[in-house]
Amino acid sequence: MEIFPRILMKFSANPHCCTDYLGRKNNITICAISSLPKSSPKRNKWIQTVLGRGRSEGQIFWSRQANSRFEPLRLEIKVFGSHIIIDLLNIMSAADVLQSIQYTRGSFKVLDQLKVPHELVYRDIESVKDAVDAIKTMQVRGAPLIAMVGCLSVAVELHNGQKDLTDNQLLMKYLDDRINSLILARPTAVNMRKEGQKLLEQVKEWSAESNDSSVLRSRVIEYCETLLKLDLADNIAIGNVGAEAILNTGKLTDGRATVLTHCNTGSLATSGVGTALGVIRALHQQQKLEHVFFTETRPYNQGARLTSFELLHEKIPSTLICDSAASWLMRTKNVSAVVVGADRVTRNGDTANKVGTYQLAVTAKHHNVPFYIAAPFSSIDPSIESGDGIVIEQRSSDEVTSIGGIRIAPIGVSVWNPAFDVTPAELITGIVTEKGIFTPDELRTKL
Repeated sequence: MEIFPRILMKFSANPHCCTDYLGRKNNITICAISSLPKSSPKRNKWIQTVLGRGRSEGQIFWSRQANSRFEPLRLEIKVFGSHIIIDLLNIMSAADVLQSIQYTRGSFKVLDQLKVPHELVYRDIESVKDAVDAIKTMQVRGAPLIAMVGCLSVAVELHNGQKDLTDNQLLMKYLDDRINSLILARPTAVNMRKEGQKLLEQVKEWSAESNDSSVLRSRVIEYCETLLKLDLADNIAIGNVGAEAILNTGKLTDGRATVLTHCNTGSLATSGVGTALGVIRALHQQQKLEHVFFTETRPYNQGARLTSFELLHEKIPSTLICDSAASWLMRTKNVSAVVVGADRVTRNGDTANKVGTYQLAVTAKHHNVPFYIAAPFSSIDPSIESGDGIVIEQRSSDEVTSIGGIRIAPIGVSVWNPAFDVTPAELITGIVTEKGIFTPDELRTKL
């Protein structure tokens, strides 16, 4: 399937994204896609379109009013035979949202998240091996970001080297080996596996069309770059869907929501504005957020180190709590909803996420607080029926017995350190995706 129709169907199927028919060019239907509903009074002011005339490309521009937090977003459609390249520029300005990735063709850097919040240090990723190392050591983390870093490492390695891949078969063997190594770097998260498998399937189709390995190489690079842009757009849609769900179902304070979240699911866990934290950002932008509470998230402290850094950076009203304080928080504060991310969602809706998620879901159920999963559709794994089939990564005992290199537990103590847990589907109110929100029971019909 061509890239543009795939994108168009994704947005058209989302009730929170609308399409406007703009005409046809070179036998391609051109549509503007907006995350604003048609009922929004800002819609007409928001969309501006410019179609290329007398050229071999059509261009569509989105822009918001000058006081918006959004930078212009461009969809550029270039027609080369039957192949279409989508280039969605940055949705959010670097001044507003911390960037986990710095990428231009041939150059790739990732933020070393082990150094945040004390330093902002970007590490060069020059090969797939570099990416695997960054993922294993948790310099890079978050299921969507792991997939993006993996795919972009393939793109940069192909662009800068691997000149001996002179035929399609050698290139396909190379891709298969590299993608397998990326999948094994952190096996619980499904996004890398799914994106890698889709890339390999696409490469097989392209290989049947042309024997020119240089053409195949270029298409692989363009495909990986397109995934980065799609992730940005998905984040915006997830944020809008989740914000509406919380406002419709949660207990509000003067029309504003108080939200509890876990771990880090923002711009440091994705290439965009985040999943669960993207929902919180959407509420804040709509001036519908009363307050956000977030857990420290032991033992790696992603909440204390990363989520706090993002929220402070954007001046979003927030408070850090100990992991063990969540139950008392729900009893004593007017929490509207809990929203968390996901590393893998199974066919029945069971969800693997950062360890500590399960106990939040149990507590939310007891206190009648809606519990939402926010994740891209790529986090859903229809090949696994339930959470019993998810492999849970076990991490080093040092992560629990030491903090910042300082030992806090006696030498010889026994440690059990699962990186994730599985929340049963019956505890989940809804699964928020870029395609809409689904109950676990509804999820099966969408797979």
